[in-house]
Amino acid sequence: LPLVQCKQRFTANDTQLRKEAKETIQNNVDKYNLLELIYGSFSCQSTYSHRFSASDVAHSITAVLRFRKSAHQNSNILQENFMWALDSLSREHHTHIYEGIELYKLFLKVLMEEVQTLLTTGHVIPSASVLQCVLT
Repeated sequence: LPLVQCKQRFTANDTQLRKEAKETIQNNVDKYNLLELIYGSFSCQSTYSHRFSASDVAHSITAVLRFRKSAHQNSNILQENFMWALDSLSREHHTHIYEGIELYKLFLKVLMEEVQTLLTTGHVIPSASVLQCVLT
């Protein structure tokens, strides 16, 4: 896919790319041993422009609970994050879902960078059918 298309929201992509995306992904599932990459889900649409899949909402709520405000077992911040996540489930607070999605995307970027660093520095050791990571 062109980089310009990758940086856009899926609904803004070229229609031909959107039609071919699922087929392209399914063709590479076996090659890279990616099980259950595409799965059945449901979605909710509250207005014309706000449509969320169940997995988007689940990841968003998880990100809000874990990352919205940093908490080192501070019960007030944990409670505030919980209440924010609970409010996110209301159709009136759809912007909370977007904030959670952005937090989750940031988490995935950081996670990818960490894994990439571990791989390039040689901290990942193949052992039988699993990969082990040695952290020092």
